Amino acid sequence: MKVVIAENRLEVVTGIKKADFDKQVTDMTVKDDKGNVTFKLKVGEQPNISVLGLTCNTTVDKELAVTMILPMETDVEEIKIKYGKALVAAEKNLKVIADRIVADTEAVDEIFEGTEETTEA
Repeated sequence: MKVVIAENRLEVVTGIKKADFDKQVTDMTVKDDKGNVTFKLKVGEQPNISVLGLTCNTTVDKELAVTMILPMETDVEEIKIKYGKALVAAEKNLKVIADRIVADTEAVDEIFEGTEETTEA
């Protein structure tokens, strides 16, 4: 995960490729021991950053990203206060999702390894 602050724009690049998200080979949620969703990665028009997940509204270098316009003159300390806890949760949970994408993609590839496509006339 990478955070970029430029003028009045906050950008959080997830490290998750949009193409991998679109494949939907894995669940884009993280759950606790009781099965409760504790984090969810989504794509939507309205960006959102919370301890419960990210809603990505754009891509940067083919990776899902959240881009938010902030009030002018917002400084880094204000961003840390408002989004710091959520970004710590995001970084931890995005690693879980990224590892799961790799494992589940490999599992799917193994299932189809050696499979031949046929067409019936």
